[in-house]
Amino acid sequence: MLLVQAINSTVDILLVDNYLAATVQIEQHLAEIKSDLILQLTKIRDPDDISNLIQSEHPDLIFFIFNQSEINNLISLSRITEANVHDIPIILFTTELDIDLVSLSVDLDNYLILSEISAVLLESSIIFALQKSKQKQELNSLRQENAELSSQLVTTKNLFQTIIDNTSTLVWMCDSLGNTTFFNQAWSRVLGQENETKSNSNWM
Repeated sequence: MLLVQAINSTVDILLVDNYLAATVQIEQHLAEIKSDLILQLTKIRDPDDISNLIQSEHPDLIFFIFNQSEINNLISLSRITEANVHDIPIILFTTELDIDLVSLSVDLDNYLILSEISAVLLESSIIFALQKSKQKQELNSLRQENAELSSQLVTTKNLFQTIIDNTSTLVWMCDSLGNTTFFNQAWSRVLGQENETKSNSNWM
């Protein structure tokens, strides 16, 4: 499978274990997955440990079981969001068919109904989440590179402007139609005219 080859073969999954029956179900389906992926599962129950574990271990994927009756659900989700500075994909599992995802205030990559999941569905959800995360990281990297190139371009342009304006050589630039686009300060000193005046006139 091409998607599997595009991501790491070993996937570290952090499972926030707050619903034992669902945890057992998920583990069973993970064990049934037959692919090149090596799935390593770490279970955690105490919401106080979530932030430290995410920051120290940096898992590839987070499984969160949303139990409507569990009072610590929103607390755990909030701590995951605060600690998830690397945008680790989150897959939410729930027994609720009408869960209000907007009210959770968490950027979920997918959510699955526990009564409907299978090994095939779980595998495809894992691959999709990891591929989406990889594309997001690549996009962020491109944006950072573009920002750095833009900064370098501005620095180079300012350096060029400083050199050109402080040289005694007369520098004049025009476009392909012969319209003046630039005069350096040497022209102003020689002709006693402002650059803007010369640029707006038919100087040629």
